[in-house]
This record gives sequence, C-alpha cells and structure tokens, in this order.
Amino acid sequence: HRSSTVRAAGARDGTTDVVVVGSGIGGLSAAALLSTYGYKAVVCESHDRIGGCAHGFTRRTKAGEFHFDSGPSLFSGCSEPSSNPLRQVLDAVGESPEWRQYDEWTMYIPEGIFRVTSGNASDFERELRRLGGAAAADDWRRLQKANEALAELVSGVPPIALRADAGAVQTALTTYARKMDPALLARFGLEFALKGIDPSGPFS
Repeated sequence: HRSSTVRAAGARDGTTDVVVVGSGIGGLSAAALLSTYGYKAVVCESHDRIGGCAHGFTRRTKAGEFHFDSGPSLFSGCSEPSSNPLRQVLDAVGESPEWRQYDEWTMYIPEGIFRVTSGNASDFERELRRLGGAAAADDWRRLQKANEALAELVSGVPPIALRADAGAVQTALTTYARKMDPALLARFGLEFALKGIDPSGPFS
C-alpha cells in the first residue's frame, strides 16, 4: 500500500532526508521508493551518466556507429507483473517503461557461440552440453534440482514485501505463510524469516 503518490526530492538548499550514493538500478530503486513514500532523497553519482551497469554507450568508428551495453542486457520478467524485483519497484512507484520482447539470446564466449531460445530449458542444456560437455549439463541439472525448494519458497514471497525491521516476521506470517508448502516452511521458514530482517546479509 502506497501512502502517497507524491514524489519528494531533496531541497535546493542542500537539506534532504536520505542521500543515496550511486545511481545504479539499486540506488535509483531505493530513491524512487523513498520518494514515493514521502521522503526527500538525493542521488549522488560520480559517473557522467546514471544507470550503473544498466547504462550503455556509443562509439563511432570508420566502420560505423556501435552501441554497447555496459552490463546485463536481458531483464527477464519485466514486461508484465512478475516476481522480478525491478518490475515490482516500477509497479510500486507507478512507472511503465516500454519493454522490448526477445525470443532468443546469444553469448560469445571462448568456447564458441552460445545461442538459446528464451525460456527453453532444453535449448539451454543442449548448448551447455555442446560447448562444455556432458559434465557441464549434468552440473546444471544438479544445481537446478538443489535449488528447487528454495526457489519455490522465494517465489512465494515478493522481494518488495521484505522489510528491514522486526515487522518482517509479521508480514511473512500474516500474508504469505498460509500460501507456503508446510514442508518448505519447515525447511527454510525460520532461516528465511531471520534473514528477511536483514535483506543485505549474507546468503549462507
């Protein structure tokens, strides 16, 4: 629930409630949420443009003009409501950017060209096997299997619902616990609740 749709920015006299250092996705998300809830926020950035690893740059050469992404260029689950944390922040602050859909993605790595159809698990495993051998594909399957239970639990609690205070336990128990598989709660419940109090803490 948003208490207000009014955005707040730091005053020109230098006074502000919060100073956010860094204008990457995390910094911009934090500042946007703070502003949505009525806090005055100032974002400081040393680079000549915002965006962190999400920004891009252009280089002109004799062969033509080329655009490069500075970091990740695939953001899955943003074009519609999903468990993607970035999408949840955008929904919370009322922003609806234009998204470009993609049906495949490619990586150029030392072993060769890794090309898969978006969302196709068999394609992904086939490319792993082709470029990394049977052991790579087997390792991938074991990793997926080991994370199934945790992934199901995490997907049941939207990241934006996590709180940095003791209220995290109340939020988890009153809103999301009844939606969880009892076996998952028994395995991860206490640990997840405790780590929810400190979202920036280590994962293990």
